[in-house]
Amino acid sequence: PDDVAVVSIGQMSAFDLLEPPVTSICLPSSEIGDKAVDILLRNIKETKLSIEKVSLKTELVVRKSCGAH
Repeated sequence: PDDVAVVSIGQMSAFDLLEPPVTSICLPSSEIGDKAVDILLRNIKETKLSIEKVSLKTELVVRKSCGAH
């Protein structure tokens, strides 16, 4: 176990309860859904489809699974 680091994408309340607690990257799920719907509706209304690059803020929650003690 000392030779392995684990990081998860997504947040689960159980990550704090595991041994070692799992480091995770928290994603803004509501914002992702809202933005996806906005882009989808815009593309339905427009005659020309557009590709849009979207960056949303994430949060790194460092716990022991990544080797941080």
